[in-house]
Amino acid sequence: IVNAYTWLDSVKFDTADAGSITIAGDQTAASDSYITLAGPTTLSAGVDLTATAGTTGTINIAAEGGTVTPSTTSIISADIFDMQTGTWNEINSTLSTFNITDFRITGGTFQRFLSGDGLLVITPYLIADVYGLQGIDSFGVTTAYFKLNQNINASVTSSWNNTGTAKGFVPIGGATFPNGEFQGNFDGNNYTISNLYINRPLELSVGLFGSIDNGAVIKNFILDSATIVGDTVGGVAGSVDAWIGQTTLVQNIGLINSSISGNAAAGFSFYLRGAGTVSYPTYITLENCYINNSTITATGGGSDAKKGYAGGFFITADQAIIEDSYITNSVVQGVSYVGGFGGEVFAETIVRRNYSSAKVIGSGNYVGGFIGALGDSTGFSDAVNINNNYALGSVSGAGSVGGF
Repeated sequence: IVNAYTWLDSVKFDTADAGSITIAGDQTAASDSYITLAGPTTLSAGVDLTATAGTTGTINIAAEGGTVTPSTTSIISADIFDMQTGTWNEINSTLSTFNITDFRITGGTFQRFLSGDGLLVITPYLIADVYGLQGIDSFGVTTAYFKLNQNINASVTSSWNNTGTAKGFVPIGGATFPNGEFQGNFDGNNYTISNLYINRPLELSVGLFGSIDNGAVIKNFILDSATIVGDTVGGVAGSVDAWIGQTTLVQNIGLINSSISGNAAAGFSFYLRGAGTVSYPTYITLENCYINNSTITATGGGSDAKKGYAGGFFITADQAIIEDSYITNSVVQGVSYVGGFGGEVFAETIVRRNYSSAKVIGSGNYVGGFIGALGDSTGFSDAVNINNNYALGSVSGAGSVGGF
């Protein structure tokens, strides 16, 4: 049992692989020092951890295979909070207070939810803040259920993961950690995630979600006033994939007042890509989604084959069903294969009952008010099916330019 103390240097609480620690009093680190919890640890009621003197005061969670459990009345304050190993276990109807400038998950599992076990649609992990939202990525390849409990203001992400430059939020299911796609169910419960900041210009598949596939579902939320930068980027999800026998669903999502930019960029997803065969096609479904008052910009650098491609909702759609969605009051700008609704569409894709009034600007070829170009259908059983769609926005490009 550790009582309250104000330290003159850094401090590490370590169980040496035996027993556990109960911290019964407030712990305060010296200027630019750290507090490390290096084993199973419980914070008693009202116990605070503070490492805010200076600019690099750090709380490290390095519990190895152990669990750190805060109290509902604890206040966790630090310049840097680094989840390294073990599990931060906080599932309670009242959560501790977090005052963190630079939040990082570099290992371990970070659980911060109001309730739930994530096993069933009726017992989802219930998310109350941006820390819990970021914690989803620490689950690795997960098929769990998650649900928002309220609107989330993510403005604090503008100072996260700062190792010289703040990279912001880590895409859920992204490549940074833990190298696993999101395969679960995320229900936004018709709430809004606002002011999300992601600045990862050298990374692929950047978005709120990095890569989702294998029957994943993301639905029912608005992404408002987001600033998202990547190499290949989609505002909602870097890429959306499905394998044989699976249907991945993107449904009832809005993107508003946002800026999405990269070497190749789309408002919703870089790829909407099934991976079935002629006999067993597998579909991505995107439905009842919208974009308003946003800018989507592809600069054309980088090494990806689709650099410079831009689309309102997607860059490439392949074995996808895209329906009942629209983009308005927005600008889509790129080099080639630029479309107000999407960049290019391949075979066995259905695009129906959608519209675009986005302004479309391309400095190269294959620029369209709705779709930039139709791809090769060789080897597929069905051609592209585009019906009951329209485009109203202005269009400019160097060559192969069309109003639709």
